Amino acid sequence: MNYFSRHFLLVFVIFLTIVSACSQSTDRYTKNQDAGYLSIEGLIDASINERIKSFYEVEKLVVSKENESGWHVYPPRESDDPIFDQVPQKLLYDAIGDLRQLKYLSVMDLDLTSLPESISRLTSLDTLNLSLNYLTISRELDKLSQLKKLKYLDIRNNRIDTLILKKWMSDKPGLKVVY
Repeated sequence: MNYFSRHFLLVFVIFLTIVSACSQSTDRYTKNQDAGYLSIEGLIDASINERIKSFYEVEKLVVSKENESGWHVYPPRESDDPIFDQVPQKLLYDAIGDLRQLKYLSVMDLDLTSLPESISRLTSLDTLNLSLNYLTISRELDKLSQLKKLKYLDIRNNRIDTLILKKWMSDKPGLKVVY
């Protein structure tokens, strides 16, 4: 993704955040039939499984930080420093796998340390943005292998073993991986 595309995506996510805040002040998520937005703050409380399921018809979903409160700067995401393994775990709930209509999912810059097993149930997914997290990609490849319709995968700024990744990519000719 080039400089312009990254900035356009950032501006788009900010725009969605503002629209969401203006349209629903009591709830920190919005939905419609084609696209959805969910702030990571909404992923913390006990009702999250039901809230995610309310997006069951959504084809595009962006999960993002609503604000920086409670989030901290950690070592560089691609670092081999042992402190990397001490980053507090931030996780998506398993209910994300219930969004079977989802074709586009962005969970960029959420400081995620692993993906839920249920992500492999997103059988319609063709675009997945995992960039700017703390994922050890080699540990996630089995889950990602289940996404048979996946055509675009962005894993930049995570922990990546390029030898393992290239071997994994070798039998996926229709998949574009950005790393």
